[in-house]
Amino acid sequence: MMDWLQTVFVVMIVADFALLASSRIAGCINILALQGVMLSVLPLLNHASVSNIFFASLIFSIKALVFPFLLRRALKMVNAKREVEPLVGYSASILIGLAALIFSFWLSGRMGSFSPGMAILGVSASVFTMFTGLFVIVSRVKAITQVVGYVVFENGIYLLGSSLMLEQNMLVELGVILDLLVFVLLSGIVVFHINREFDHIDTDSMDGDGPGREVPLR
Repeated sequence: MMDWLQTVFVVMIVADFALLASSRIAGCINILALQGVMLSVLPLLNHASVSNIFFASLIFSIKALVFPFLLRRALKMVNAKREVEPLVGYSASILIGLAALIFSFWLSGRMGSFSPGMAILGVSASVFTMFTGLFVIVSRVKAITQVVGYVVFENGIYLLGSSLMLEQNMLVELGVILDLLVFVLLSGIVVFHINREFDHIDTDSMDGDGPGREVPLR
């Protein structure tokens, strides 16, 4: 059982690095789907009860199927393919991610001294996943990629609770997933309207753009 848990944590870390290194938005969505598959396995590894089987199926359906489908649909509508000019380059992103991973292991070690039963690898993967999500939000300019970062950040929060073996409250977890589903739906609508009004979805290039921009007098 512990071997499978460690495998999930390692795959999450590798997926985070792949997300930091990927310029293709479709590839980022595929990485998000992979993380959804990994997270859906965790309830079964903790305890294979009927409620956990239901919850694992729910997580798989939403995080591995519904979210990627909605994001791919939004991507198709706006016809965006790559992050051409991110605020932080991909090589620099990987180096920053490596430093963040080292910090995550250091932080989990410090936390483990207070809780001896805490899984250091699980906490490190969780903190690193949350960092990756936040970093993608602030360092990428495409609106869809920023939505991916938000979902990755939420994945890290869920992974942290699972790695600490906290007692799962079905209503709370379901509420978080439903809130996130609404966010992704609204984000798809917003991205579509941004693309229609501004002819692009670069969130850092919208000042003075679009149909309402000022036209210089001649």
